[in-house]
Amino acid sequence: PQGNVILKQKVRLSTGAVEYVTRMYMPARLADNPNKQFVERYDLTLSKMKPHMRKALRDGDWYVTAGSFFAEAWDPAIHVCRPFNVPSYWPQFRAGDWGFKVPGRIAWYAVDEDDNLFMTRELCFQGKDAEWVAERVKQIEIDNGQWDKKRGKSKLTGPMDPQLWERRGDIGKSKAQVFLDKGISWVPSEKTAYTRQRHAERICERLNDHGGGSRTPGLVIFATCPSVIRTLPAIQTDPMDPECPADGGDDHDLDQL
Repeated sequence: PQGNVILKQKVRLSTGAVEYVTRMYMPARLADNPNKQFVERYDLTLSKMKPHMRKALRDGDWYVTAGSFFAEAWDPAIHVCRPFNVPSYWPQFRAGDWGFKVPGRIAWYAVDEDDNLFMTRELCFQGKDAEWVAERVKQIEIDNGQWDKKRGKSKLTGPMDPQLWERRGDIGKSKAQVFLDKGISWVPSEKTAYTRQRHAERICERLNDHGGGSRTPGLVIFATCPSVIRTLPAIQTDPMDPECPADGGDDHDLDQL
């Protein structure tokens, strides 16, 4: 996002040879234009546009696209922060959206004294079984001091996609039981016909709860959670229901949130 950083990517060709390609994003903002008269005139035009279009055309922020459900609420300058050590007395929990063929997500949260929600870490996985994911969660929580070593179980719990308790085609234990055997407990998340719309409204309420940037927002995401920072602003509005985000696509971070 800050630009002017060389990104190097390793590419393996069909011949087996390895090449490297580089890219660099150079942000172009309205203020960079040397014609000050044009800047003032175009800034006036932009002032009549929707906020996400102003951010793109004036500030070079293309994270929020046209038709985004959270376009007018999301502002990375307000909702993204540098990681810090979470006070031990803040309540903490985790949440998840299961995925195997499609990406799955698990995230860790903390709540401050004013009921503001901080997303502190994310785990992205795909093509992994419950055993692998449970071991990864366990190691993360041991490293974070969220594991009760004497009792051999996590100090946390939280909501997870009800699919974890289903037995579709599974032989033996459910995924929820696999996690529980590893010392990791979950509770089934609420899932009704209106859940998606209602929870999206709650996310918007938290994003907008910052008093014009004068106080901590109701939802803050650590900068070390790039997946949700990338995908949340791009979630489209349901074309059949403007009050609800579209279902499908790269929405696993939203479902987890």
